[in-house]
Amino acid sequence: MGFIIATSLPSIYVALISFHQQLLPADLILDISKTRAQIPFPPVIEALLMEITIELLREASARLPSTIGQTIGIVGAIVIGDAAVRANLASPTMVIIVATTAIGSYVLPHYSTTFPLRLLRFPMVFMSATFGAFGIIITWTWIIVHLCSISSFGYPYFSPLAPMDSDLFKDAVLRKPFWRFKQRPKFSNKRNQSRW
Repeated sequence: MGFIIATSLPSIYVALISFHQQLLPADLILDISKTRAQIPFPPVIEALLMEITIELLREASARLPSTIGQTIGIVGAIVIGDAAVRANLASPTMVIIVATTAIGSYVLPHYSTTFPLRLLRFPMVFMSATFGAFGIIITWTWIIVHLCSISSFGYPYFSPLAPMDSDLFKDAVLRKPFWRFKQRPKFSNKRNQSRW
């Protein structure tokens, strides 16, 4: 869930506000339009400005000593978010979206796994600003096709889901008993297919 929020939430917001307002309830659209009335930027520019600001704060807090870095990250985000809303550079809804996206990226266990998420977020915002929800679907299709085409140490990255292997699929969702795994995967070792 944190992965989906960290990659797709700003692009979903941009697509809903720019193209698909009919998907939101009327009361919510009225509230969002009131907060966006004074904002001089389109939603995509607003999202990119807020995302770049959060990324700069994150990089600054990572390079400072740990006690100061955490304080700078939290206080800086609060101060900059409040100042951006008061100066009519960003709507309160966008500040909430960007803060939720940052929290979603903090859920991931390894810090190094957040780097690809940062890179994926920007093309997804551009595609959603250009094509709406269809742009999000196109981007996720490209990502999944790419992940299906790569391998790690000779094993397909999405194994056993892609390529579909019925022998390995019994271990994909629920773990089967150990005695059911007599054969090795077909792509692992051509000479010794039996485990025992």
